[in-house]
Amino acid sequence: MEIINPRLYSWAVDGDPGTLAQAQRAASLPVVFGHVALMPDAHVGIGATIGSVIPTEGSIIPSAVGVDIGCGMAAIRLDLRAEDLPENLQDRHGVVAALTSREPRDDARRCANRFPEVRAARA
Repeated sequence: MEIINPRLYSWAVDGDPGTLAQAQRAASLPVVFGHVALMPDAHVGIGATIGSVIPTEGSIIPSAVGVDIGCGMAAIRLDLRAEDLPENLQDRHGVVAALTSREPRDDARRCANRFPEVRAARA
C-alpha cells in the first residue's frame, strides 16, 4: 500500500498518471470521509476511477457506482494460508503475484475498451 497523500491510498499495481489524477480529484471532494482507496485494478473511468473506494458522509456520488461494477475484480475464497503469502505484506507486487498465481483473473484494462471516452482519457 502506498499513501499518495493523506486523502488517497493506493493498492494499485499500475498507478498511471491519469488514474492518479482522477482519484486525486475525487479525494479532494469535501464529502469524502477519510480517504479514497485505489484497488489493484484501478484505472480511469467515466466520471469516477474504476477500482476505487470513495467513502462519503452525507452524500452519494452516482458516478462512483456505474458502468464497470466488478470489472476485473471477484470475491473468491482461496485455499491460501499465511505461509503462501510473502513475508512482507507491504510488498504489494508479492501479494498480487501470490494471489494471481492461484486463480485466473480478468484483465481489468479490457473494460476501458468498451468506452471510447476512457480510451481517450488514458491516451
